This record gives sequence, structure tokens and C-alpha cells, in this order.
Amino acid sequence: MVAALPEFYARKVTLDDLKYAQQATDLFNIAYGANNNGWASVKKTVRGYYTTRQDIENYIRESVAGNVIQLFLFQRDAQGNDKAVAGTLTVESKCTCAPSDLAEGDGLLGRFSVDIAHHSRGFGQSF
Repeated sequence: MVAALPEFYARKVTLDDLKYAQQATDLFNIAYGANNNGWASVKKTVRGYYTTRQDIENYIRESVAGNVIQLFLFQRDAQGNDKAVAGTLTVESKCTCAPSDLAEGDGLLGRFSVDIAHHSRGFGQSF
């Protein structure tokens, strides 16, 4: 008997994932957007919190270059292929909010988003 692959899984991005940049952009913007009334909405406290396709593409390239870690949470289709981006998370070792880099081995988590259709399913644990 062959074990079934999980429907969702997280992994570090590759250059091939540039094809998912628009999906990841849309997901992030919806997750934090003004029309979202879920737990991730920042509409009451922050204005203009969004990302662009170019931002996502830059994070993918920077991750492949080893400068940051960009993870995507993927949903698989019935054949086990990547079907859709269901979440994003970035880990950075440099912080523009402080005069120096973080300590060796430390990272700053950011750009965390989960498709609002999948909120409250525990996907934060996948990252």
C-alpha cells in the first residue's frame, strides 16, 4: 500500500516558483486586506499593508540566492502536484528596524499569510 501525500505541505521556494508569484501576491493582499474580517485583518490599525508581484518575485530570488528564506505552503492536486499557494512565510536575518543584524542563527519572521479559506486549520504549524 502506498501512503497518500498530505494535501498541504510547506517548502522553500525555487526559481520555478516565480510562476506562483501572482497567486502569492493575491493571497497575501486578501489575507490582510480591507475586505477580510478574519484574524489577520489589519484594516483597523494599518493602512496600505500590501505587497506587489515584484515584491514576491524579489523575495523568491533572494531566497534562492540564500539571503532570506521564503517558504510557500502549497495545496496539492489529486495527482500530488502543486495546485495552489495556500500560505507564505519569510525568515530574514537582517532587520531594517535595528542598527545591526540579528544574532547568528536568529531570524525575523515576516510576510506570514494563509489563504482565508483555510484559516483556523493549524497551518502555522506547517511552517
